[in-house]
Amino acid sequence: MKGDKKDLWYLDSGYSRHMTRDKTKFVKLELKEEGFVTYGDNNKGRILGNRVIGNGSSFNIKNVLLVEELKHNLIMSRNADEEDILQEQISTAEKSTAAGNQLAKKEK
Repeated sequence: MKGDKKDLWYLDSGYSRHMTRDKTKFVKLELKEEGFVTYGDNNKGRILGNRVIGNGSSFNIKNVLLVEELKHNLIMSRNADEEDILQEQISTAEKSTAAGNQLAKKEK
């Protein structure tokens, strides 16, 4: 399955929060400026809000920041076991979304 670059998520243990710049990823979003995040190169991104991303049912991640001009979607992980679990959940959610999209196309 080939997706758009904006749909890619990177697992990273170097960040302390989950982050995206894509408002459409959120199933719940509270818009409010909350300061800045500092990237590894010491540049900063403005936090525009936070809440829950996912598909609204089987796959949701809480406490995700909406960050202005973020280059990549980032999922924070603390250890290898957590990364394996997250990768499995993301893969399952992508397959479920793809199957739902195919079904919707057939129904048209």
